[in-house]
Amino acid sequence: MLKVPILSDTVVRTDSSPGANTLSLLPHVFVVADAAAMASVIEHAPPDARYFAGFVGWGEGELDAGIE
Repeated sequence: MLKVPILSDTVVRTDSSPGANTLSLLPHVFVVADAAAMASVIEHAPPDARYFAGFVGWGEGELDAGIE
């Protein structure tokens, strides 16, 4: 099963929590999907923050089913 990035209009930020309108994926990894929040995150980010456009996610059991 091939998965391609979804929500390509989102930005994933690594560092500390960027605040409201975000979703924590893992410690220090957040999805920011709101345009205003995204602009604020980029404006106030530390210089070593990293950003990634889009992400791929799987529901419970979906990845295992795709591998089998």
